[in-house]
Amino acid sequence: MTSYTSRMEQQIREALKGIVDARTFIGVHKWASALEAILGFSMGSRFSKGFFESARQKASRWLSGVDDLRRYALYNKGRQRVVNCGLECVALAFEDGRITVYSISEAFEKSMNRSLAEWMMTDTPELNTFCGDLFESSVRIFSTVSEDMRNLCRREIVAKLAAGLPDASQEAARDSQLFILKRAVRNTARGMSLRTLFSKIPDLLPQLCPCMLMSPISVAQYLKADAGMFDIVIFDEASQMPTSEAGTRAS
Repeated sequence: MTSYTSRMEQQIREALKGIVDARTFIGVHKWASALEAILGFSMGSRFSKGFFESARQKASRWLSGVDDLRRYALYNKGRQRVVNCGLECVALAFEDGRITVYSISEAFEKSMNRSLAEWMMTDTPELNTFCGDLFESSVRIFSTVSEDMRNLCRREIVAKLAAGLPDASQEAARDSQLFILKRAVRNTARGMSLRTLFSKIPDLLPQLCPCMLMSPISVAQYLKADAGMFDIVIFDEASQMPTSEAGTRAS
């Protein structure tokens, strides 16, 4: 029942009362037929066993709750609109008690988004053929290959750097940078500051230490302000350093 009027309520009350008050099968049949015509459904076969008493008992129960018919009709009207929108699952969930009247709006939105997602997946070949297991398998394979590649790159970098190192076991010429470094190491750098030592081995230093981790103060203290000493300079936490100091260190 999706429509309900005061006239219909009056007719339903009259038919229900007629069934309850009827004392013969013919009377029950008459008022039951009238009620069926109003409500649009059958009260059961007239020839079934116990129809007379069953119809009267139903009519008695319905008569006690006839005041709720208007609300029931309004609910069915709203339910039909929901079903027509393809959202019968929301109505069924409410009737089964899985959602409350306060969460219907949220359930409606969830159902609408789900329907939209399913439509997009069906309409998009890439999504329609998507398989979660295959995707996860591809991710695992990629992660394995990526990790192997990183390890290979590390070993290659180490090998290239090691190949460029001078042979410290051989005797170095007295005017070579390696000799200067070895002498400074033997003398524990007595009489020579690190800044001076670094300035005397400009080619050897990048070979031995291609990547140097230093604070801005250490850079200013130990390195000369010569251009081209490093290919890339990275300032970590640069936002913590005043612009004036950063410019000084960079120069």
